[in-house]
Amino acid sequence: MPNKFWAPTGFAVLAFASIPLQTAAAQSKPNHAANWGPMFRSQVSRCWSKPYVAGQNMAGIEAVFRIKLTQDGRLAEEPSLEKPAESGFLRAYQQSALRAINACQPYKLPIEYYDEWKLFEPVFIEPQAVS
Repeated sequence: MPNKFWAPTGFAVLAFASIPLQTAAAQSKPNHAANWGPMFRSQVSRCWSKPYVAGQNMAGIEAVFRIKLTQDGRLAEEPSLEKPAESGFLRAYQQSALRAINACQPYKLPIEYYDEWKLFEPVFIEPQAVS
């Protein structure tokens, strides 16, 4: 199971799950996503233009991608969507996140954590409304 953390972006929550390595020794290494995750989130959020539909309840909407990056912060391959949308609005939300991921590269992330960010799963999720 990938390690996850949630970090608010002001208009959505973006979580990261580093893909675990196969060896038990590697799995016991500390995860530094708290260091590089906000850097990725900040960079991708500048390129993200989310869809808006009046009256559409966006709370809880989510898009999960598997991203593979090269050491210079470019996509090594097209990000894959973990759970394709069934509704038109969710599909538009997922596509807007995918466009942002593509548009914002190359990502400037700390090379010392490359083993963590070379393959990870950002989760774009809209927060629940606070009453």
